Amino acid sequence: MSHMARLDDSTPVSIYRAPTKLLMWILRQRNPRLTFQIYQEDLADQLIAILDEYAQLRAFSIQFVEEEYDPHAWNIPKRRVQLEHLEYALTRWDAPASKHFRELFAKAALDITQRQDIDGRLVRAERALLRSLRRPVPPQGFDHEGATRILEFKSATRSTTDNVKAAVNWVSRYLTRMDNGADSNFWKAVDANVAIDWLKQDKPDLMRALLAGECLDEVRVAATRLVEGNRRTELVWAALGHYLRDLLKIHCDRNLALRIIKLMMSTMRDDIAHDVSAESVYSMFSRRLRPPHLNETQRLRETEQTAVAIDYLRTEGGSSKGCFLLEYKSLPRSLWNHSAERYCLAVHLPDDWLQQRDQLARDDGIRRFFSEYQHGESCFHIKVNRSFWMPHDDALKVLEHFRSELPVAYVFGTVVILVVYRFNRFTDFESIARVRPKYLDTYTLNDGDWIYAAANQTVSRKDGSQLKPTIFDTVGFFPEMDRIADKLVPTS
Repeated sequence: MSHMARLDDSTPVSIYRAPTKLLMWILRQRNPRLTFQIYQEDLADQLIAILDEYAQLRAFSIQFVEEEYDPHAWNIPKRRVQLEHLEYALTRWDAPASKHFRELFAKAALDITQRQDIDGRLVRAERALLRSLRRPVPPQGFDHEGATRILEFKSATRSTTDNVKAAVNWVSRYLTRMDNGADSNFWKAVDANVAIDWLKQDKPDLMRALLAGECLDEVRVAATRLVEGNRRTELVWAALGHYLRDLLKIHCDRNLALRIIKLMMSTMRDDIAHDVSAESVYSMFSRRLRPPHLNETQRLRETEQTAVAIDYLRTEGGSSKGCFLLEYKSLPRSLWNHSAERYCLAVHLPDDWLQQRDQLARDDGIRRFFSEYQHGESCFHIKVNRSFWMPHDDALKVLEHFRSELPVAYVFGTVVILVVYRFNRFTDFESIARVRPKYLDTYTLNDGDWIYAAANQTVSRKDGSQLKPTIFDTVGFFPEMDRIADKLVPTS
């Protein structure tokens, strides 16, 4: 029952429909001594029959689970089968349970209710043990990531003269690299048309060949099918649950993991597992094993070097207009190797922020909110930390140019500080679309020190005064380099 409860908790909704073969395998891995004793006493067939009855009772009991009330309709009801639902189901005459099963269940239920405090202490002890085991150790067991990388590398290195296939392969590789486990609903948010735009930027020769052959529509159709296929794979991956995925990681090699995945897929509804291969689920499982750590602070990279764009920003960027989108290679050369993005956000801030470098390193993610002045004017903003606010609509247009990182160059009087914040073009935009503006925070601003919630958006200087964020009126697209150079360097 404890393993079934963990399987239930590892999936988003409803009950986990685990085949009896899978439960016996889990029992062998997690309770080897008990399993050995069961087989030694020739009780395996009896246990399998009991587990079959337990699965039938759980499926029967779900009709007694009441819907969870959510006033905002933000969450899907989990519809979990708890002990009380099973006990009530057994009072029904049509419950699928034999007399022997009812007797065993009554003893188990009594034991569970009498051991709640013991179980709580055991859970706390188990969590403490898991925390101690998270220290880095040499890798043991099967290297699922390595096995998947080898297969994907062999597939990627196969040359092809088919331009459509080459384009779709590029889209597949690029999107797969972005699917690193940071978001379990990554493919749900992916837009194939955005990936095609990236193909135009990164592979102009291939794009010209596709246009010449009038094959671009074929690429769009194939890329859309690719995304839809990965969405179906993602549903199966989620249906496995994190508890089973953890067991596969620890106790399986590739072949055994594939067998268990196929076994689980055979129990899933057709609308989930239809047209999904176990190999594609295993590949997704492997590349999501070690999601990146979501740092609350990022590394600062500082330089005294300058560039034409930086000089322009220092001379022309005013306090409310010094936020621009520029090509990443427009930064000083010493900062070039710290991001793979094509563009960068350049922000001109007061030198006061040089004393608050820890705040520049702070990574809050993309946050939306409103500000409201005492005289009634209201504005819509986006921010990544406390140092600056961007106008919402302009910021969205600019963020569309970024893919999997958000590099921001902070321009001061004599130095430039680069910080690369976390960002995902698909999942961040999907999150923005999902949350309605009426649920966002509003900060009331005044001419003096900000108070109440707005005060939390400021930084305290050493003298106790507030350092407020720079609030930009616009986010500009940087002017052409030739025109800037002519303006900054007088011609003879």
